[in-house]
Amino acid sequence: MKGLKIIFATIMMVLLCASMADAQTRKKSSTSSKKKTTTAASKKRAADAKEEEKEDNFWTTKMWYGAEINYPTLGANVVKLSLSPMIGYKVNNWLSSGIILKNKYTWVNLEGSVTDRSKYEYIDFGAGLFVRARIFQGLFAHLDFDRTNYNTAIEFTSTTYIPNIDPTTNELLIGHSPRNSGYAGLGWSSGFGKWQSQIVLYRNLLNKGGKTRDDWDIRLGFAYNF
Repeated sequence: MKGLKIIFATIMMVLLCASMADAQTRKKSSTSSKKKTTTAASKKRAADAKEEEKEDNFWTTKMWYGAEINYPTLGANVVKLSLSPMIGYKVNNWLSSGIILKNKYTWVNLEGSVTDRSKYEYIDFGAGLFVRARIFQGLFAHLDFDRTNYNTAIEFTSTTYIPNIDPTTNELLIGHSPRNSGYAGLGWSSGFGKWQSQIVLYRNLLNKGGKTRDDWDIRLGFAYNF
């Protein structure tokens, strides 16, 4: 499915960023262990290396990278998969803030409806800002606000879905509508070294009617250098 390829490509990009940051850390450790002679040229190289080390330290100590997936829906008539990559800046030892991207893939079986389509798939996409605070050990609180461009061809309720069909042509009315969401959550992070797995329970503070997103949301994810 085309939408799944986009989500998988996004996952690979997040992993690549984390791997590059890890490689920079190893490079810094390797460079600092080498002995240099105290000549004018070596002093110049040392000064340049120090500047590079400062830049490396920013990406490896002040930044963290991660991604979350919502609890998926895998049914005979509906498939929902989501991915939310994020990059955070460490304000201090317990507080961080950053950018979060939200992508949700949906596949719907339309057989039996009046439209001539047998299926329909699409991706809702958006972006937002988040703040995350460590409480103690692995426990943390999370708050984010995003604006997402939703496809309005299919509306979901708590029990079913409703295709938006033109009554005169029986064609699916495909459109998009930007909507705001605000999430407050509590999560737990655990792991070894710089890599950690996470689970977070969210409450949507701005949900209206529950047609697009549920009031409660569980996300699983990973983080590097959090």
